[in-house]
Amino acid sequence: MKRFITVISALLCVSTLAACGKKKTIDGGELAEAFNSGLSFSETLVQLDDAGAERYFFINPNDYEELTAYVGTKGTCDEFIIMHTNDTDTASEKLRQHIERLKSEYSHYRPQETAKLDSAFVDVYRDNVVMVISSDSAKAEEVFNNYLKK
Repeated sequence: MKRFITVISALLCVSTLAACGKKKTIDGGELAEAFNSGLSFSETLVQLDDAGAERYFFINPNDYEELTAYVGTKGTCDEFIIMHTNDTDTASEKLRQHIERLKSEYSHYRPQETAKLDSAFVDVYRDNVVMVISSDSAKAEEVFNNYLKK
């Protein structure tokens, strides 16, 4: 019996330690601030309201529970979106389709921007999907991972 209690206690300690150091939820506003302050975008990005984000990213209200989205002008493809959703597969697919649409547009309009699209940062964390298009996707991933550690 003592051995059983010891094993259970050890498992509880390990699971508690494993949970430490990672956020349980993502606050879209906080992460957006981290991206805006930690990344260099080609221009100042502006926040879209939900309706604007739905039109811009071709998503509908059923695709997300909350979202935070920032975009630039059509001069660059710099942008990011943070979606809290209960269907990360659908949300990820819609964002990947968005990237493909942008590649098609920018390949004719501003071909120098397509490198950003080829290396766009897209990640799923729990019930969130994050996409960042910038000139430094490695830095976007670093900012994201540092945010999760707080």
